[in-house]
Amino acid sequence: MNLNRSISRLLVVAVAFAGLQSCSLFKRDPAKLEASADAALASGDTSRAIKLLDGVVQSRRAAPERYAQMGGLYRSAGTITGRLQSQKVLELGLQRYPDHPSLWLELGKTHYAQTFYGDAARCFHKVLRLAPDNCEAKLYLGLDWFRKWKYMQTYREYLGKAAPYFRNVMACDPGNPTGFYKLAFV
Repeated sequence: MNLNRSISRLLVVAVAFAGLQSCSLFKRDPAKLEASADAALASGDTSRAIKLLDGVVQSRRAAPERYAQMGGLYRSAGTITGRLQSQKVLELGLQRYPDHPSLWLELGKTHYAQTFYGDAARCFHKVLRLAPDNCEAKLYLGLDWFRKWKYMQTYREYLGKAAPYFRNVMACDPGNPTGFYKLAFV
């Protein structure tokens, strides 16, 4: 009977300690969290990296690249929940860094993955206003025009609008297989 009571008390203490670790007094240093997240990614442990980066993002000390990285990690899960989490973290990053092109690019990719093509195109145009030489934004805008043509297959001017984007992609990234294939098609 005393053994059961001792085990119960031990469990209560363990649960209380676990709760204290999440208090602000026990928060870990964001730089250490980032280093641990990088190590987790290097070892292929994406879920651990996401948990660690979440701590950095929640501390509000994250660099814009970390928000973008976390958005990409969530989106790479390929699930609806992952894409929604990606959108949430990227929008949080944009509240803090409204003119950072990598955040807009990742948000555009997330919208594209969600098939919110209009929102995605607006994000990619914003990227090009902030960073006119961004190859990925040009590629996605070309893919969007190509997608519109493929869906309708009657409006050839959509292919004409896609072509300059693919030419620009080939100029800044000649080895891009998607840009090469689509440019050959149009």
